[in-house]
Amino acid sequence: MAKKYYVKNVSQTMGCFNLPTVGDRGRRLSLILARNDVSRALTDTEFNSSEVQKALAARALIDVSNKMNQE
Repeated sequence: MAKKYYVKNVSQTMGCFNLPTVGDRGRRLSLILARNDVSRALTDTEFNSSEVQKALAARALIDVSNKMNQE
């Protein structure tokens, strides 16, 4: 079973992050999170994308995977 990743937006504003994956209509997906929202389950590729990793480093997002996987 693949590990599921979840991130939470802790910045003061809404965040929009481009993801490297493509949806069923052939369009690139994005992750849009309002303040204090938790994302849907992200794949390993989506979690390790440059935009998500930069937001984690800037502390705009936090990784809440452990908490969500326990529930």
